[in-house]
Amino acid sequence: MKIYAMSDIHGCLDAFLNALSLVDLEDKNNKLILCGDYIHGDSDSYGVVEKIMELKKQYKSRVVVLMGNHENWVIEQGMPIVDKTAMKASMMIRERINA
Repeated sequence: MKIYAMSDIHGCLDAFLNALSLVDLEDKNNKLILCGDYIHGDSDSYGVVEKIMELKKQYKSRVVVLMGNHENWVIEQGMPIVDKTAMKASMMIRERINA
């Protein structure tokens, strides 16, 4: 069994995809734990959140998604969003939390 962990992706989709290429979730004993802070920073927060949702749908309990302080700011405190992809991502996060 292997446990992989990632955090502080901050909208860096290319780096996230590169890191994911090292993760083996085909082995049903392995897990990926995402520790939060997916949005704000680089230019593709939406792409990062979309990829995380795709991973969760495909691998279900093998992918654990935790909320970081940036997601918390958006959901609970209405932190202003400065770029369009982060705004889309925050809307997606709010929809999933409220569903």
